Amino acid sequence: LATCIQHEIDHLNGVVFIDHLSRLKRDRVIKKFSKARKLNKALA
Repeated sequence: LATCIQHEIDHLNGVVFIDHLSRLKRDRVIKKFSKARKLNKALA
């Protein structure tokens, strides 16, 4: 239950899941999202 409450409090504070990742993993996720965004723009 405490995990669920903390999750909701994070939402209220503007914390997203990538804020909980290590710097290396966060950089990988951001790179992957950026690549997907560029691909979506190219297809639109």
